[in-house]
Amino acid sequence: MLTDFLLIFLAVWLIIMFLGEELKKRSRKLDVMPFLLIYKIRENANLKLQIPGKKFLSKAIAFFVPASFIITFYIVYLLTINVFNYLYKGENIPAVIPVPGFTLPLLYGYLAIVIFFFTHEFMHAVACSLENIRVKSFGLAIFLLFASAFVEPDPVEFEEAKSSTKMKILASGTLGNILAAALVFLVALSIFSGYPMNPSGVVIIGVEGKTPASKVLQPNTVITQVNNTKISNYLEFRDYMLKTKPHQLLKIKTNRGEYVVNLTKHPKIKEIGYIGVLIDPFPYFKPRVPLSPFHALEASKAIFWVETINLAGLLNLLPIPFLDGGKLFKILFSEAKKKSKHNFQRKIINIAEAAWTSYSIGIFAVLMLAAFANFLNIIS
Repeated sequence: MLTDFLLIFLAVWLIIMFLGEELKKRSRKLDVMPFLLIYKIRENANLKLQIPGKKFLSKAIAFFVPASFIITFYIVYLLTINVFNYLYKGENIPAVIPVPGFTLPLLYGYLAIVIFFFTHEFMHAVACSLENIRVKSFGLAIFLLFASAFVEPDPVEFEEAKSSTKMKILASGTLGNILAAALVFLVALSIFSGYPMNPSGVVIIGVEGKTPASKVLQPNTVITQVNNTKISNYLEFRDYMLKTKPHQLLKIKTNRGEYVVNLTKHPKIKEIGYIGVLIDPFPYFKPRVPLSPFHALEASKAIFWVETINLAGLLNLLPIPFLDGGKLFKILFSEAKKKSKHNFQRKIINIAEAAWTSYSIGIFAVLMLAAFANFLNIIS
């Protein structure tokens, strides 16, 4: 599977790069580079958005600039602990390359990534408009496997702007991702009872033929209780079933009613009982709106991935040169050097900047290596 995936991936990109010059002739908005495809929806846009609630947004972005530095230090601290445990204790880093269809659900993965990039770049455009910096161009991009978007401020106006203005524009994208995650979280609270900590049962997504369950249970049913034991999630149901015996009677409470099931022998483990249902391991939350168990489950999956991917955008604050966080710290160190009165102070700042950037790149590299290794393990 891994070999097939890599061959298809390389073949597609070789075709794109081979046709690159011809594609660029057909559309001046298109640019093709190795493993990077850029489409500028609009060039020389000189775009300024008309934004409601300007004062609130301006204050929120201004507040987030210092907060982003605090968040960065905390992220670096957490990554340091994970990298240390990975290198010296052999513990796995819980990270993976996010690829829809492999490490993310295909549909919800792409949905989450599209929302992530749209929100991130839209907030950059909003910040540019709030700070009276024109947007020169905006468009879409594909890098390796990842769909993306971009907003390009007018380079002259951006370079001539105050440092505080630059910081607001750079920090605004991650703030947009946080706001998107918060908004989706609030939507989930309004739709689901008990979200996100108290699931309401487990959903049957399949029933095997000629099994005890096939006589009484059906897909799209929620199991909430077994023999007076409350079932809130998949692990509780699994652990209960592992303790059962063949021919044991189970009284099962569901959203459709109560049923009695006489267990048979498990096909692989003869000592335990077998019911014959396929349970979705994803947490189910009882909807406050008219949704079937299946649709409620799928809606909660979509919400979860949109929240997760947008919150993962906090990694964009890492002080890595090509990330917004790296650009923020570059401005911060530059301002510190400007205010320094002696060469010795500037040398200390240069050393601190180099050490901080190098250390961050180091732990980020280990994180990416571990995430890529996890990715290969999953798809192989």
